Amino acid sequence: MKKVLGILISLSLILTLCSTVVYGAITFSHIIDPVSAMTLTESSVTEFKNGNNVVIAEVEIQNNTRDGYKLLLTAAAGELIPATSEDGETAIPYTLSASSFGGSKPANDHAGFQQLNVPGKPAAGVANLIMGVEGTSLTQLLEEPTDGKFSLRVKLDDTSFIKMAGSYSDNITITYTDL
Repeated sequence: MKKVLGILISLSLILTLCSTVVYGAITFSHIIDPVSAMTLTESSVTEFKNGNNVVIAEVEIQNNTRDGYKLLLTAAAGELIPATSEDGETAIPYTLSASSFGGSKPANDHAGFQQLNVPGKPAAGVANLIMGVEGTSLTQLLEEPTDGKFSLRVKLDDTSFIKMAGSYSDNITITYTDL
């Protein structure tokens, strides 16, 4: 009987130990808030004293979304248009350029992403992609954020008459869209 009682107690202890299973859940996460912004600081240019590259705007972009963004440039006329032609004023052609993009951005070889490329002679009313996602979507999601800036500059193509009377203007719009 003692032998049977010892076996039952041993068996009971083994079953109790085997049935005591503890489960635990481990939760961990990676949270980065989305950043999507463009800041445009316009320079007030009312007179070209020479035809050199004059900074007309500073553009800063911050974006960390994997599907990216588009940065479009549209010129109203693509040249400086005179307010009147009473004194023989004619349109003044100009060339746009940009400084190198300073800061971080997706790699040069990233499929579907266009690096900063400002058209020298923008056509009137045409929206030009100057940086960001080409087409409607990326073929491969972005892996690097954009956080930097560049300067937009204008140079008059002909400066021989810049001291002559006249009022000229054009309007350039830069549009940022987070996709």
